[in-house]
Amino acid sequence: TRDGREVILRITAAERVVAGEIGVRGNMLLTREEILSRMELRPGRPLNADVLREDAARILRAYSERGRPLARFYPSRFRRADDGRVGFVVRLGEGTAVSIESVRVFGAPSVDAEAVARIAGVRPDDAWDVRKIERTAARLRREDLFLFVGEPRVTRGSRDDRVGVEIDVEEGRM
Repeated sequence: TRDGREVILRITAAERVVAGEIGVRGNMLLTREEILSRMELRPGRPLNADVLREDAARILRAYSERGRPLARFYPSRFRRADDGRVGFVVRLGEGTAVSIESVRVFGAPSVDAEAVARIAGVRPDDAWDVRKIERTAARLRREDLFLFVGEPRVTRGSRDDRVGVEIDVEEGRM
């Protein structure tokens, strides 16, 4: 400390928390088994926030692959059982099936957004397909029309079942 006193801190590791029973609620599109099979966290394994976050990402990806990119994952109701394990419930908000409302291009005012959407393979009124969205930038780069093509961003649309796709580009090769 500033006045020359010495401070000693004793730090001990906390007890390791182990996962108990994992419940699933709110799922209709995916079965409980499909959800749990995507989770690395299982009863008897250490309860780890990073692992749970990765599990959530895998489950949300599965929903996105089924046309539900706005699904939500809520771990809740954490309870310690008599054996010391901590059980919890995964609550899911599956969201609705989504379609593309708009495709907007930024950074190239002279470019027709419809033409870019056609090249990218994503058009307004298409059903949501995460794989198509992931391929848009690569498709645009292959055409060699732009100096730069950013990864697409997904934005909320005018309704819960609609989303927008935004793509940053830099003109230069047209």
